[in-house]
Amino acid sequence: MEPSELRRPELPSPRRSVLSILLAFVLLGLASAVLFFLTLGSFGPVIAIGGIILLVIGFHYLVWGWWLGKIIRAEEQEMDERGED
Repeated sequence: MEPSELRRPELPSPRRSVLSILLAFVLLGLASAVLFFLTLGSFGPVIAIGGIILLVIGFHYLVWGWWLGKIIRAEEQEMDERGED
C-alpha cells in the first residue's frame, strides 16, 4: 500500500452552538426561579451577590489576560530581535 492510501479519516470539526449555551442559561434561570419561590424571596440576594462576584472575577480575568498577554508579546518580540530561541 502506498502512503497516500493510509490516510487517517478526517474527523468532523466540533460545532460550537449558541443553542447549548442558551439552554444552560434557561435552565439556570428556571432553577433560580424555583429556589427564589421556595425560599420566599431570600434566595434573591444570594443570586445578586453571586452575580457581582462573578462579574468581578470576569473583569479581573480579562484585565490580567490583556496585561499579561501584552507583556509576553513584548518579551517574545525582544527575544526575536536578539535572535534567541
